[in-house]
Amino acid sequence: MPEDPRQLSFWQLTKDRLWNGFSRTLIEIAFSGARNGSRALPKGAQVLVNWDGVNHGILDYLRRYRNTWDGIVDWTRDRTVPLIDEWIRSGEPLDALEKKLEFYYSPERAQRIATTEVTKLYAEGNQTTWKESGMVSGNRWMTAMDEKVCPICEPLDGMEVELGENGFTTEGGGIGVTGPPLHVSCRCWLQPIVDEEMVRGQIQEILAE
Repeated sequence: MPEDPRQLSFWQLTKDRLWNGFSRTLIEIAFSGARNGSRALPKGAQVLVNWDGVNHGILDYLRRYRNTWDGIVDWTRDRTVPLIDEWIRSGEPLDALEKKLEFYYSPERAQRIATTEVTKLYAEGNQTTWKESGMVSGNRWMTAMDEKVCPICEPLDGMEVELGENGFTTEGGGIGVTGPPLHVSCRCWLQPIVDEEMVRGQIQEILAE
């Protein structure tokens, strides 16, 4: 018997299938962000990164992240089920329902979601590495500064906040985030602010051991 999308069990199964199908890729993206985050540090400083801490930090984040992934499915469910109910009552042909569902299941929406989630995981991988390096005091928000940069992100270009703080905000915007993405299809990224005093402290600790 076909699964009924009007039942919560259908959507729970969908969540599980999505996570099982994409979790390996999501993990690889986060760790790719971590590795590239180390390359943004001063030359030769990558050896100071506590990679055990990076591994644990990313895995802890991914456990929490799954709840946001579930939210994508819940949002889609809340809009799909009423349309199906309406279609059943109307007696319209199947293609009428397909037309109504086009937006929620279009390749364009899938691409927007993918771009947004990759940006989120990559930025988290960056920040986890910088935290575990012991030499980064803050983040600098960067935009492409081209004709596609939106009015939300443009004022944040070059803004600096303490590492891990919800300090990226604009006057009147009240955004308050730790990093990209700020919106769907956000293309922004972060740069680490390296504290030379913290670097010297790290080196001294290693030499003292």
